[in-house]
Amino acid sequence: MTTTASFLEIAALRGAFLGGAISATQLADRVLARIARSDDPAIWISLLSESAVRARARELDAEAAADPSTVARLPLFGIPFAVKDNIDVAGMPTTAGCPAFAYTPTETAPIVARLLAAAPSCWARPTSISSPPD
Repeated sequence: MTTTASFLEIAALRGAFLGGAISATQLADRVLARIARSDDPAIWISLLSESAVRARARELDAEAAADPSTVARLPLFGIPFAVKDNIDVAGMPTTAGCPAFAYTPTETAPIVARLLAAAPSCWARPTSISSPPD
C-alpha cells in the first residue's frame, strides 16, 4: 500500500483492512491529505467535511474493535467512494451538473444505500467519474 498506483485499489485496501495493516481512520487521513494536495477545484462539486469523514472512519474502527468479524463480513469496509451528482445522497446537493436545478434530497438512492450497507464511506460529488489526482 505504499505506491501511488495501488493506493486506492479496492483489492489492496481490502487486504490491508483484513490484515490489520491499516484502519479506516488511517485511510481517511491519507485520502484527505491527497485531496488537500490537489490544486484543481474542478474535481469535486461537493465534499463531506473532514470532521464528518473522520467521524465515519472512527465509527467503522469502533465497530471493528467491538466485533473483529466486521471487516471480513462487510465487503467494502472503510472503502471511500464518490457518487455522481445526478444520484441522490441524503444531505448532499444533487445538481446533475446544473446548479440552477440543484436540490438537497432527504433520502438516499437505493443503490447508494446498498453501498453504504457494505460499510464504505461516501465522501464526495465528483465533477466527472475519474481518479483523484496523484
